[in-house]
Amino acid sequence: MKTLAEINQLAKAISPTIEAAINKCSDEILTTKQVADMLGVKVNAIYNRCSRGEIPYKKKGGRKFFSKNEILKCFLGK
Repeated sequence: MKTLAEINQLAKAISPTIEAAINKCSDEILTTKQVADMLGVKVNAIYNRCSRGEIPYKKKGGRKFFSKNEILKCFLGK
């Protein structure tokens, strides 16, 4: 069994690889409902987090759109 220090060291070592893989993926544009489904929360929770500046988004024609890569980075703590 690995110690906490060893686990942290492994996490630090693979972090750039994970980030590179996320960046390599073609970015998808998601709707508010798709983000809510992906995160397992209600649509209102997404709107609330947007208004608090916790989730990055773009607005067009009164609708919010999200970059899947940005959402993944946001919630992976990158």
